[in-house]
Amino acid sequence: MKKEEFISQLKVELIGELSTSEIQEILEDQVEFIHEAIASGRNEEEVIASLGNPKNFADSLKLENQVKKIKSTEDMWGKSKETWKATGLLVALMPLNLFLILVPGIAVLSFLFSWLSVGATLVFAGTILVFISFFSMLLGFTFPQFIGFVLLSLGVFSLGVSALSLLYKVLQVGFDLLVKYFNWNVKVFKGANL
Repeated sequence: MKKEEFISQLKVELIGELSTSEIQEILEDQVEFIHEAIASGRNEEEVIASLGNPKNFADSLKLENQVKKIKSTEDMWGKSKETWKATGLLVALMPLNLFLILVPGIAVLSFLFSWLSVGATLVFAGTILVFISFFSMLLGFTFPQFIGFVLLSLGVFSLGVSALSLLYKVLQVGFDLLVKYFNWNVKVFKGANL
C-alpha cells in the first residue's frame, strides 16, 4: 500500500469521530512519520505495513481520544457514556477484550447497582422514618421511645447517605482504573503493529 492510499483510508475512518482539526493534525503527523522513516532508509511499503490496517490504526486513535474525553469529563453520567463508547472501540480493536471486560463488567455493574439500590432505599427509608418519628408522640410513644425512634431514623438516613457517598468514590476509582486499562490496551495494540 502506498502512503497516499493509507492516508486517504485513515482519513475516511477518522471522519465523524474526531474534529476536522484533530484529523488534520493526525494526518500531518502520520505523513511526517512516514517521511522520516523513508529518510532513515526504510522502504515506503515497509513503513506503511508497520502502521497496520488503516481501520485498526484509526480505531486505536479513536480509543485514545475517548480516553482523553473520559479523563476530561467531570460528571459521572458523562464519564459513563464516554466509557461505554471507549469499551465498544476497545472490543472492536481487540475482540479478546469482549470476554475480559464483559464477564467481570456484568458482575461489577450488578454489584454497583445493588449498592446504589441499598443506599437509595436507606436514604428513602430514613427520610420516611424521620417524618414518622415527629408523629410518634401522637401515636402514644413515650419521650424515650420518641428519642430512640428519631435516632434510629437519623441513623438509617446517615447510613444511606454514607453508602451513596462511598459509591461515588468507588466509581471515581473505577473510572480511573478503566482509563489505565484502555491506555494499556492502546500501547499493546500499537506495540503489536510497530
